[in-house]
Amino acid sequence: MAHMAAVPVLALGLLAAACAAPRDTVVLVPSADGHVGAVSVRDRDGAETLLDQSYASAEKGERNPFGPSTRSRQEIDALFGPARAAQPDMPAHFRLYFKMDSADLTPESEADYARIFPEIRRRASWDIEVIGHTDSTGDAAYNRELSVERARAMAERLVRDGIPADRIEIAGRGEADLLVATPDETSEPRNRRVAITVR
Repeated sequence: MAHMAAVPVLALGLLAAACAAPRDTVVLVPSADGHVGAVSVRDRDGAETLLDQSYASAEKGERNPFGPSTRSRQEIDALFGPARAAQPDMPAHFRLYFKMDSADLTPESEADYARIFPEIRRRASWDIEVIGHTDSTGDAAYNRELSVERARAMAERLVRDGIPADRIEIAGRGEADLLVATPDETSEPRNRRVAITVR
């Protein structure tokens, strides 16, 4: 994430004190996995400040342009805590892969399956979408059926592991939405998958 997109940024208009001029504050925070990206902050006069460290911030007062500074995590929590607590959780996405011509997960995806449950438990409210996919080998109609079978197999497994059936939606896309673009009749393991979204 060392580019200027998809980085967690907090922005807030603050009133420093009862008689102080308001100031704008932008803070770069690490993502959930600890990764830090970068963001460029530009004021109306074109002055630019690059933020590329955890909790780096830029503040602008009424009379001064944006300037870089660094805040502690405790300061960030105090400033942005109420606003962050009010935000809905972003959807969490999981991708699990299947053996060839099968609704059985690969050994690696068997291990990844368990990662779904902490994401569900940390949410106050949630539902789950399971979408099955295939690669481009075989008949298109058969692949649609196989993709639904994969989605259904995952939904049934989730139910066996304690997820209420009425919280799960399933669909199958067959070979219509390839993760890796391939010619027809191409065996591609990354296309044999289910996409699971917890939201």
